[in-house]
Amino acid sequence: MLFLKHLSQTDRVSSEEQYKYLLNRFVPLLPHNCTWYNLTLNDLQIAVSKLRNQGLRDSSISVMTRALRTLWSMEYDKGNAPSPPSFNLKLRTNSIPEYLSRNEIKKMLKLVGKYESIDVWVLLYLFRGMNFKDLALLRKDQVMNNRIYYSRSKTGKEVPSFPLHQLAKNILYNYKRYNSNYLMPYLSEDIHKTFRSKENRIRKVRKQLTKDIKYVFKELNIKSVKRPFYTARYTFALHLSEHPNQDLFQIKRALGHQSIVTTERYIMRLNMSDLDDYIEESIVI
Repeated sequence: MLFLKHLSQTDRVSSEEQYKYLLNRFVPLLPHNCTWYNLTLNDLQIAVSKLRNQGLRDSSISVMTRALRTLWSMEYDKGNAPSPPSFNLKLRTNSIPEYLSRNEIKKMLKLVGKYESIDVWVLLYLFRGMNFKDLALLRKDQVMNNRIYYSRSKTGKEVPSFPLHQLAKNILYNYKRYNSNYLMPYLSEDIHKTFRSKENRIRKVRKQLTKDIKYVFKELNIKSVKRPFYTARYTFALHLSEHPNQDLFQIKRALGHQSIVTTERYIMRLNMSDLDDYIEESIVI
């Protein structure tokens, strides 16, 4: 497809992969002779059902349906298709937030400086729930007057600046490189010059660090989680919600969310049996 070629030329690798995923897995399940004009919601629902039977999760299926809707909208704008229908496919894409208890965090703090994966988790928490990609992309010139300034790569939304915690300073000092503008040693200006190369490098590093931290969690008897680094973001949001002077809109702004519904999901789905681990202390570790 010409559109895929355009995405490749503009280096939008994530979008390109989504559309290839759509073409390889979703489109073959649609009626053979379907067009933009005779494709129905029932056709889409049948394809979704088949993908579920193949073992795909709704979160993966939603990537395909979002890509399909985007392509449909583009064709509509060109006058080549009718207005796209509402994709009411009832996909269950909301992952349940996973948190670490304060006791589990205290175990990790004792290992700061000994395991890189633990250092990264602590930085993500101290950096107000920053995600790993944004940490890898963080540059030295984004630290001004002892405060960090950045916008989320996922949404482009600017996050309120925050002071650099002393523990974070200590951790960063151990990873300091004098010949690099990045705070962490994962990207190189000489090697990772394009969006694609940065994405691939970050994905590779995150995969290895995720494997490492799961091993450390097991050794520390910390509960198993699917996305260990994202627990730093969820846990920070939960701790922030316990602060008496914070409300949901302030938490949304601190996390850089576009929708307050996302913020609600972060802090409203805590298992009540785990609540005692979080209630007694303030946001400070």
